Amino acid sequence: MSMIKEELLQTVASLSKPELEELFDHIRWLLAEKEPIGEDERKELHEGLEEIKRGECWRWRDIKRTDV
Repeated sequence: MSMIKEELLQTVASLSKPELEELFDHIRWLLAEKEPIGEDERKELHEGLEEIKRGECWRWRDIKRTDV
């Protein structure tokens, strides 16, 4: 198994149920996209995953404003 696949599986295994649900939403979106991901987007995705690992993230449904 490739190192990337192993790391991905370990990361997924460590996620909580809400995090898994959000990840699955993103995966479905990525699979539906017809444009390939560019190098800049790939870098941003990697940075985002690192932030998730460090606990530096919030779910949109938890922070969205409803008073506007």
